Amino acid sequence: MKRILAFAISLFFLFNLLTFPGNFTLGGMFGNYFVADPIYKDLYGSGNFIFWGFVSIGVMNRLELRGDIGYFNKRGKTSLTGESTSFSLIPITIGARFRLINLEHIRPYLGAGLNYCLFNEKARIGDTSDTTLGLHFEGGSYIVIAERLYFDLNFRYSISDAKPFDETIKLGGFSTGIGVGYTF
Repeated sequence: MKRILAFAISLFFLFNLLTFPGNFTLGGMFGNYFVADPIYKDLYGSGNFIFWGFVSIGVMNRLELRGDIGYFNKRGKTSLTGESTSFSLIPITIGARFRLINLEHIRPYLGAGLNYCLFNEKARIGDTSDTTLGLHFEGGSYIVIAERLYFDLNFRYSISDAKPFDETIKLGGFSTGIGVGYTF
């Protein structure tokens, strides 16, 4: 039964991809990411820049499936000795966005999805790396520049907790971004 359901869903997406012109989008985004963990804030300060690449497929009039991958990196100092540390995060997300209304140049949306986060922290006392699953919720607006070109103003909140040792690290947090996308 699971195979039949997976096959039917695959056919649905393939049909949409092949029959609806202008529904495949590629793009990039630049923004700020603010990790929620208080220990992180002690070591690294507030947020830092994050870069995203994304792909989306329109499956219905106002619904799109989306996948993106980001890169976030920050340097800091340990609180006791002041030695250098570095933290990197690669969030990989899949989700859906629903456009609330399609105006001529403004298209606000709401979305949600799953996160798979890979993180790595390097310090003289030892390195830590792990992966975790989480959720994200987002809102924003597409601002249409030309027929197939748009800006994307995005606000996202992620919930992603990792537990590489006995303590939980809150890798999620608030992010903002501005991107550009081109629809084929």
